[in-house]
Amino acid sequence: FKVGDTFNISLRVDKILKYKLAICRDYAKLTAVLLHNLFSNSQIYFISIPRHVAAGIEINKKLYILDQKLPVLTLDTWLKVWNRKTATIYQLKVFDSKNKKKLKLEKCRIAKITDPSINVDIEKLSDEVDKLLKIDQKRRTQKTSVFKIPILISKLAKCYDNDEIVIHSIARAIKLRLENELCSNFENIEKIEIKQDEEDLIVFAYLRNK
Repeated sequence: FKVGDTFNISLRVDKILKYKLAICRDYAKLTAVLLHNLFSNSQIYFISIPRHVAAGIEINKKLYILDQKLPVLTLDTWLKVWNRKTATIYQLKVFDSKNKKKLKLEKCRIAKITDPSINVDIEKLSDEVDKLLKIDQKRRTQKTSVFKIPILISKLAKCYDNDEIVIHSIARAIKLRLENELCSNFENIEKIEIKQDEEDLIVFAYLRNK
């Protein structure tokens, strides 16, 4: 790591990949470049609040925000997570100059939160987790020899939105957390239950006794 890079306002993408260490604006830049390369016909954005920025993409006229890790968020849920009421939206403009692509940010608007409430459709989210874990839904009502492990996932309820992309990404985040927490016992999950505790989600994993 070059000490001089610590004084740069922003790192180049190649250095972000080399160091595997960056701050939010560098992660946002890397995410935006990856999104542009994968979805060149889609609109890419930067969403900014004081002391933080993230990248986003428009899908079916709806803005989705990718902020370093799962889950994918809508604008409302992103503002809830950061306890903000407004954010500044910048669009990434790509144009050719002397056969080279150049990037430019153009300020679009000030966005406001539309629904500050936190309400999780537990049944819908549980069904999506079941699909990812390949758990037979009929097992929920069966009495089996299992032991129950509660796993608290802080602030995840704030991320919920009744949106297919968001629900799927939250389910993926839950799956990754279960894999990390349960390790070799992950394959022994008989069923799961999810409960909302204000801003948090508690996932109960029922494991088969060996």
